Amino acid sequence: MGERADFDRTDRPATAQPPPIPTGGASVHVAAADDATRYGYVSIAGMLRDRAEFGLRKYGTPLTVWNGRDPVCDAAEEAADLVAYLRQAMDEGRPVGHLYWPVLAIAEHLARAQGQAASTPRKRPDAIADTPAPG
Repeated sequence: MGERADFDRTDRPATAQPPPIPTGGASVHVAAADDATRYGYVSIAGMLRDRAEFGLRKYGTPLTVWNGRDPVCDAAEEAADLVAYLRQAMDEGRPVGHLYWPVLAIAEHLARAQGQAASTPRKRPDAIADTPAPG
């Protein structure tokens, strides 16, 4: 299967989005990796840094805020894929059932949030409050 530049616009009409636009901002992957490292999640921190490099090669720009895409829509689509991957792993006998059900619930919340996000005007905040770390 070859790469198609128009994939987002033709194969997913309900959620079609433009490619990310360069903003010159800091990488969201790196910020998330820093959060993960700070709270001891070193495995995912490394993966986030690897994904930052992959995204830069693929899109020519890091993932940044205000890049012209809807992050809730992107998260919902990625969560749907995660549900499918975890289901595949379960069906292949991998012990991931304890992850599957919470991820399924999160994916459902994100799918519902897509409609809310699309109908809510997005304004750039003056400041973003720190999100509490997980318990």
